[in-house]
Amino acid sequence: MAAIGRVSDTVAELCSASAEQSSGVHRVSQTVTQMDQTTQQDAVLVEEGAAAAECLRQQAQQPV
Repeated sequence: MAAIGRVSDTVAELCSASAEQSSGVHRVSQTVTQMDQTTQQDAVLVEEGAAAAECLRQQAQQPV
């Protein structure tokens, strides 16, 4: 009967470790999603900056 108790304890430990791992993977996934969103926002800002710089360049080349 002691062996059954050890197996039961081991299974409980595995279940707990699996839940912790699942929670960790979920947090990592959320973080990666946030990083992706930030990267996309940064790309939009870069494009807007480039467009503004081009507009200013064109204005600077026009005679006054």
